[in-house]
Amino acid sequence: MIVTKSILLVVLSAVALQVAAADSPGLASSSAVGKFVEYWNLGDSRRALDLEVFTQEFIDSRGSDGLAKLMTMLHSDSGAIDIHDISKESRDQIQFLAKSEKGNWLAISLDLAVDETRRVAGLSVRFASAPPGDDDKNLEPSQIVAKLERYLTDLSTKGAFSGSVILAKDFKPVYAQAFGQSNRASGLSNTLDTPINLGSMNKMFTGLAVTQLVAAGQLEFDDTVGEHLPDYPDPEVRDKVTVHQLLTHTSGLDSYWNDEYRAHQNSLASVHDFAQYVYGPAGMERSDHYDKYETISGKAQGYYVPAGQQEFISNQQSLGRIGSPAGGGYSSANDLLKFAAALHDGRLINDDYRQIMTTNKLGPPGESGYGYLYSDRWINQARYFGHNGGAPGINAELSMFPESGYTVIVLSNLGHGASDVANKMRQWVAHARQ
Repeated sequence: MIVTKSILLVVLSAVALQVAAADSPGLASSSAVGKFVEYWNLGDSRRALDLEVFTQEFIDSRGSDGLAKLMTMLHSDSGAIDIHDISKESRDQIQFLAKSEKGNWLAISLDLAVDETRRVAGLSVRFASAPPGDDDKNLEPSQIVAKLERYLTDLSTKGAFSGSVILAKDFKPVYAQAFGQSNRASGLSNTLDTPINLGSMNKMFTGLAVTQLVAAGQLEFDDTVGEHLPDYPDPEVRDKVTVHQLLTHTSGLDSYWNDEYRAHQNSLASVHDFAQYVYGPAGMERSDHYDKYETISGKAQGYYVPAGQQEFISNQQSLGRIGSPAGGGYSSANDLLKFAAALHDGRLINDDYRQIMTTNKLGPPGESGYGYLYSDRWINQARYFGHNGGAPGINAELSMFPESGYTVIVLSNLGHGASDVANKMRQWVAHARQ
């Protein structure tokens, strides 16, 4: 495989710009969890307690008003939360499962300062699977399909799901269906070929592109940014940050979604090379970084309900002009199944590098974590890898179970539309009768 220097520059520079500082999991005592949950649930009045709950270093790392914006977003998305159980606890780390008043299950991790204050020094929040009930276990494939059909029909009838869903076994669909409208103004319906915004799922393709460069001998995971981008303007990043750190969200770089980006988000309009090295070899004909203003592709329009309102609105104004290697490109459910198959059979990367790319780099083997822009997670001793994505009007989930051969694909053009569906599918698959 010939990999040009332009690809290297585009991919590495995009990754370097997009990766946010990593938030570590953890806390040290359940009383600290109680204090954090109380803080979360206070709403706008919580700000007076910032220094009682968080370290000054963490507050400073978020920037001016950054913590307030983060907590406002989390509370707006999920509402108040209750602790369900604590899954991991040590002197300086705790992880717990919480149920929100809006029905979301959240896996929350906190770091605590190792001193008498035990204030929060790091925070991570992600959507999680609901604990399975007895009727969610030991299902035959046909039973999973029947439960999924009933569940999605109910959601779509209520207007709570719009998008496309595939459950595949050995890359052959056992369930595939689309629901709702791709564009409410035109009345077009979603199909399994409708391109839907992936949000952060695009990071998978970036991780693959960089790993292809490593496999081709054009860079190493331990290389610094400066070895390939010698003119990168920040000397601290240029000389010390490695490709490994970029791909595992441990570089310390802040998000590029800052005021300067927002001032130009409607004019930044170019991302190269994905079609040649990812989409093309996998046969993904309905995947691209579509301009948000174009109408030829038939891509879905995203919709969400703003805080304090009741009606869905378009997410177009919140989107950048096009997506980036950080997220915001488009793909269809059928194309993502093609991607999963091509990733498995070696068309995109060989087995050894696929394993390196998708395996947790931030903790012991066998524990849920993060690889090179791939989530690596476990449910009921069943491993799956992939990625999700989410933003206003955007929610996407792709999970590949290498041992059982199941693939879970859920794309939604409604905010938060995909994760609950994918969580149920993963539980059914992970607890299925063997």
